[in-house]
Amino acid sequence: GIDQLVHSAGIWNDGAIGSIEAGRLKEIFRVNVFSAFYLVREALPMLRGGAPGNVILVGSTAGQRGEAGHSHYAATKGAIQSLTMSLAVELAPEVRVNLVSPGWIRTPMAEEELSTIGPLIAGALPNRRVGEVADCAHAALFLASQASAHLVGQDLCVSGGALLVV
Repeated sequence: GIDQLVHSAGIWNDGAIGSIEAGRLKEIFRVNVFSAFYLVREALPMLRGGAPGNVILVGSTAGQRGEAGHSHYAATKGAIQSLTMSLAVELAPEVRVNLVSPGWIRTPMAEEELSTIGPLIAGALPNRRVGEVADCAHAALFLASQASAHLVGQDLCVSGGALLVV
């Protein structure tokens, strides 16, 4: 069986809506959304095979607030947020489903962009720093632990306060 399942596959690229071709749109949905759907669907028999299972999906603050120039990416992460809430209701109580939504995190995927705008982003955040991979890993570990046993369908935002009005 599977006790814990974390889906954190994702791609990101920029482009105004008028520049996004059908193939690029299909690819980002395939990687960011369809892979999560199919992974959970195929793992479901093993997640329900004994002890309560736990699914943690990785979204983004972009899915909560949208992002100009990244509407295709934001749409995929909004879909992950909706998928999380839907699966949380559908699969409970045998399987808990929750979401980790990072803001800007220093990863290989974001490094090029952060090399230019990182200081501006950090300066706009209440905690004045861009997140690290460990910040998201700790959130996922919390959701995987018994300390979060009563959390179902929740979105744990790991963004340094990016969604707050400052």
